[in-house]
Amino acid sequence: MKIPAIKGKITDLFTKGTLADRVTAALFCLFLIAAGVLTVVLPARAFSPNENRTLMTGERLFAGNTAARVFDGSFEADAGDYFRDQFPLRETMLKVKTLSDVALVRMETNGVIYGTSGYQIPRPAQTSDTATARNVAAISLLRETLGEEGIPLVFAVAPRPADVLVRYYPSAYTGEELADEREALFSAAPYAIDLRETILQGINGGKYLYYRTDHHWTTEGAYLAYAAVAEALGVTPYPIADFTRETASDAFYGTTYSKTLAPFTVPDTMEYFRYGGDETFTTRIADTGVSFAGFYDRSYLEGKDKYASFLSGNNARVTIRGEGEERPLLLVVKDSYFHSLAPFLARHFDLDLIDPRYYNESVARLIEEEKPAAVLILCGLDTVTDSAALSKLALGLGR
Repeated sequence: MKIPAIKGKITDLFTKGTLADRVTAALFCLFLIAAGVLTVVLPARAFSPNENRTLMTGERLFAGNTAARVFDGSFEADAGDYFRDQFPLRETMLKVKTLSDVALVRMETNGVIYGTSGYQIPRPAQTSDTATARNVAAISLLRETLGEEGIPLVFAVAPRPADVLVRYYPSAYTGEELADEREALFSAAPYAIDLRETILQGINGGKYLYYRTDHHWTTEGAYLAYAAVAEALGVTPYPIADFTRETASDAFYGTTYSKTLAPFTVPDTMEYFRYGGDETFTTRIADTGVSFAGFYDRSYLEGKDKYASFLSGNNARVTIRGEGEERPLLLVVKDSYFHSLAPFLARHFDLDLIDPRYYNESVARLIEEEKPAAVLILCGLDTVTDSAALSKLALGLGR
């Protein structure tokens, strides 16, 4: 409802309503005034651990040329972000909304569908035919170019939770429209590996392959993806029995939980699949120059964003090198789905990881410099259909 309409209804309550209506309207106005005052008076929060993002603060709001930003409209947008981010009791209000949705038998809050067995399934974002076409065109061009140089390119797509958690849908939700989106992508890129069937078969067999409160696959789900990708890369995957499971956390609340803060949520269990010698690998964050032994930055386990303990979260470029004999180099263009898969492929290759959402240099030029044995592109379906990040792969190809 727009502000003029709300103003009109409040005016009607004061002029035409009963005493109870007037009291309700007065309390509502007092609440808005108090909330506005508290938003300005209370110390601003710079970061939201629950949402894992930086919040708009007064310092950021008035940074730069404020007058120019007022005229171009950006100040108004930032001011809206400020009041949204700094609104008092914001997370408490979200919890109240979630409980009211459940009480009214609404099966969704903030784009999160309440499935059975405690699954909170994020509703997929609206896909973009333009983004999909641009991304697939860039991948196809890079694949063709590398093929001329004898470098194989494997393109694998991680399914969204809604694609594979079908058995946990509430009865009112079918997800039939998702099939058209997948079909459009794989028709445009018939060489792509659709990991959905591999994951779906395991989930229908009762395996815990996607987190209940997060959009990523579990480490066992990542293992199944590794097995499929390894074969496409021409290496034999290690059997799952060759790994020892370590419980990294039994209190993981992921990205979908952050959108609901549902009090009835059961946390996820996060595992590392360990193997002998995995701590002899060195992971280096090229963005910062920071290096650590193994694949896990356990400092993240103390905070909410525990999934970031895999490879220390999202970075533009990461390298992983093993000790001992020289090994072939695999260059990976990826998003965060690959992070829990990296320890598996590191047993076969040295890894150079590029996240196109943050890496703005030419991947083609990097390939020319590093001369990898193969290139793997592994991203979630949303990254391919909702973002133009992968279109950067055409940079430097000169066609």
